[in-house]
Amino acid sequence: MDIAGCASIGVPVYKVNGLNSSLTCVCTNGYMEGDICDPVAFNENCRDTSRIYDQERCLDAACHFQEVDTPGIVRFFHALNVIGFFWCICFVSAFSEMVLAFTFATWYWTRQKSRLPFFVLTRGVTHTVYYHLGTLAFGSLIIAICKIIRAILEYVDHKLKRYDNGFTRAVLCCCRCFFWCLESFLKFLNRNAYIMCAIYGKNFCSSAKDAFSLLTRNVLRWKT
Repeated sequence: MDIAGCASIGVPVYKVNGLNSSLTCVCTNGYMEGDICDPVAFNENCRDTSRIYDQERCLDAACHFQEVDTPGIVRFFHALNVIGFFWCICFVSAFSEMVLAFTFATWYWTRQKSRLPFFVLTRGVTHTVYYHLGTLAFGSLIIAICKIIRAILEYVDHKLKRYDNGFTRAVLCCCRCFFWCLESFLKFLNRNAYIMCAIYGKNFCSSAKDAFSLLTRNVLRWKT
């Protein structure tokens, strides 16, 4: 099923259009302007009284398609797909960072470089898959939530551009700036947490705590 098919899942809704402006179209079943209608029932019960034959259809009014009434469960799955999309992107990025952290840590902590194992990168992939998928899932979920909030703010900002409201623009600008800074900080913290996790094999929270403590103890060196 293509994207258009997924977006049109639901029941089509038809409404009466043009009945108020028509002077000759009469509906015997009580249809009014804007009512939800059935095209077959409209053609059977609404006739043009000005025409010679009684069976002629209305020309000025019709039962037009308006929208697709999407069930709530479909909207839920659409939202779930969006969340999964952001989460998968962040997870792939976190996976690559963990593999590289394991590879560099193995090289750095091996004093005799001649004793380095072959295919260190492949070992990093297998080690990450076996031991650290939960760590990556949790860390990438945090970044994904920030990205989703930023996407929502961008959508709201796009919708409110038609309204020239300085206060609203200022509030949205502050929110966008705050979540951009928060996402950048969390990305930096996650990257260092993955490094600590690759070295010591701890869980995400412990690794993030150790990484944050290490950064705060060396904040001046890090800034320079």
